[in-house]
Amino acid sequence: MKIAHIDFSGTFNEDMTYQENMIAKYNVADGHQVLVIATCYLWDNEGKIVKIREESKVSADGYSLVRLEYRHLFNEFISRKIRDIDRGKLIGILDAFSPEIVILHCFQTRAIKYITSYCGQHRIKFVVDTHSNFYNSARGILSKYLLHRFLYRRWLLRAYDFIDRIYYIGYEEKEFMNKVYRIQDDKMRYLPLGGVVLPNHSLKSIREKVRRALAITGDEVVFVVAGKFDQNKRLGDVISSFVSANVEARLLIVGSIDTTEMEGIDRWLSASEKILYLGFRTGDELNSILCSGDVYIQAFNISAIAQNAICAGCALILKDTTTYRSLIDTNGFLVNNTDQLVNAIRCCMNVANLDAMKARSLELAREQYDYKVIARKIIS
Repeated sequence: MKIAHIDFSGTFNEDMTYQENMIAKYNVADGHQVLVIATCYLWDNEGKIVKIREESKVSADGYSLVRLEYRHLFNEFISRKIRDIDRGKLIGILDAFSPEIVILHCFQTRAIKYITSYCGQHRIKFVVDTHSNFYNSARGILSKYLLHRFLYRRWLLRAYDFIDRIYYIGYEEKEFMNKVYRIQDDKMRYLPLGGVVLPNHSLKSIREKVRRALAITGDEVVFVVAGKFDQNKRLGDVISSFVSANVEARLLIVGSIDTTEMEGIDRWLSASEKILYLGFRTGDELNSILCSGDVYIQAFNISAIAQNAICAGCALILKDTTTYRSLIDTNGFLVNNTDQLVNAIRCCMNVANLDAMKARSLELAREQYDYKVIARKIIS
């Protein structure tokens, strides 16, 4: 099958473990011809968004990658909200590839009108997904009412009859679609984010290698917190909860930290040898660190890294949200505040319970969250 993935929502990195590139990777592994059309924005090695030139290449994972610039509309800020693409270039690329299915990741782009027209004319299956929720979108009046309820919703409704399926990556995204876009459930289906599930011997080998590099002994319990840290992620509260728990364990912090947040974190890093900040890492590096860990913490916000962690066999301490409730099945804890987080950290120090939770995470990962499974489902 010839599959075209289109993502004009923001950044696209080949070496990260985001849904868009991971599904494309496993589509190729299943023997399909795959094209990815993305923007010219990506994350650099310091966790900052940078813009590169348009390009056309074959990725290391075997899919064709074409990057297109946004059309310039007044300024870069507006251009990155409207997310319009040169129609002629886009249609020319699709014509040359002749896809049998088009998957539009995050439909909030003016280019949805061109894609809809193309799929309708050629009778091509058209699938979209949505990653928008009340944590990451519509946080201001202009964003909620001008962009989402008026502009993006208008574009979606015009395309609606031509869309075969709308996938939401979590139940918060479904609620967002219901309330903000007023889209009902008839075309919507749940398609979770996922991760890479390695064989047990590979997990063990990576765990030992990373722990040696970080001078962590084999029997130490390791907690991991990761992401792009701003004030909403409340990294300071995670660190202070870990310190308050007073456990013989390590806390690894992985990701980029806002300058304002870093000012409050430095004192914790200098005061405790148990806490180690590893900085921004690539997707593969992050997965290796998760494999070396025992418990992943995402206590005050939501992130796709939770699914990566379950696939690495980590027990979980997650914010009590609708989507995260579906990830917890005797493999971790749901928390609403720092007191609950402190208690959950202490509970994870029971070795027998921790081993059972980690084993259960791997069972759930192989059943539901392996990108090999998800990549087949989205094209079915």
